[in-house]
Amino acid sequence: GASREELYETFNIALIVGGSIVIPHLRYAFEVMEEIFNEK
Repeated sequence: GASREELYETFNIALIVGGSIVIPHLRYAFEVMEEIFNEK
């Protein structure tokens, strides 16, 4: 698996490459990621 920092870096790259169109998906991804990391 990937660490939290690696996922943040991946999301930042996706935002740069995809532009503003990915923001809603990025918000959802952060919400889900926080839920997953809080369960551990």
